[in-house]
Amino acid sequence: MLPIQHHDVDIASCMAEKGVTKKEIGVAADGKGILEDVKMWGCEFLLADYLGFERMAHLRYMPMPGGDKATQEPYRMAISYLCSIYGDEIPPRFLERWGEEKAGFILRMIKQQINSPLTSSAGRLFDAVSSLLGVRDVVEYEAQAVIELEMIADDSEEGEYGFEVFEEGEVFIIDPSPTILEIVQDINQGTAPAIVSAKFHNTVASFILNVAARIRDKTGIEKVALSGGVFQNRYLLERVKPRLAEQGFIPILHSQVPTNDSGISLGQAVIAGRKVKRCA
Repeated sequence: MLPIQHHDVDIASCMAEKGVTKKEIGVAADGKGILEDVKMWGCEFLLADYLGFERMAHLRYMPMPGGDKATQEPYRMAISYLCSIYGDEIPPRFLERWGEEKAGFILRMIKQQINSPLTSSAGRLFDAVSSLLGVRDVVEYEAQAVIELEMIADDSEEGEYGFEVFEEGEVFIIDPSPTILEIVQDINQGTAPAIVSAKFHNTVASFILNVAARIRDKTGIEKVALSGGVFQNRYLLERVKPRLAEQGFIPILHSQVPTNDSGISLGQAVIAGRKVKRCA
């Protein structure tokens, strides 16, 4: 058996579909996150080709209380993000909606590191925002919270929230804490959910562009492949692609092969084929 990293495969599938053969910047963003280095990946900026990859950046790790249960109950990730900002002083309006006893139990899981694997998943960040806005606290099907958050976004809104990017060793870390803090402020001020959703999506587009530019400064590479289930989000994709092009990047997107896990078999086949040929 030949082991192949999940997010490397995402990027390879996009490259293969478009006939790209040289190393490029790959942005792999999905929801589930595949276990790697004892953590769950899910928002990865890779320097990749068919023979391997170098991880250049990722979303800040956050506790995922309950593990896979958090994918079914997005409010768990909302609590996780709030806990990272407010500690024990989470705004009462959220605790009242979710139930103080239930929220308290999840907070204890996070603080005591009980069944709370760390994740860099973009999908879990979208889940958290969906729950904060009251769009979806518990899902009935996969990605429901993310889909419904996209559906309410105001197409005419151009505002966005803050975020931070810092270096940890040779890797860039994207910290959305300012985003969550400003979202809570907007909610407290009565800002319409459609506006908040749009500003959040715009923020994600901005941090993708920001980090891609930092990687280009290091490597000189201008091609950027976007892959993973998060890029099924049309609102996000329609904001990322033109921004990349305006800044001189060459965006590489799926058009025939699915961008989600349904398309990874192509990436697996191409990578396996190249590695076997190299070893022959």
